[in-house]
Amino acid sequence: MKLCRASVSPEYLKGFLMASWLECQDEWAFRLNCAGIDQFADALEGE
Repeated sequence: MKLCRASVSPEYLKGFLMASWLECQDEWAFRLNCAGIDQFADALEGE
């Protein structure tokens, strides 16, 4: 976070995603992680 705050201009920094993620041990967990990433991206586009 310190590096991002020092390196990224505030107008480009939306925030920090602080979440625990499932391990990608199998296809189900991988797909669940990808779905969560897609939801986050969709929410950012809607701003």
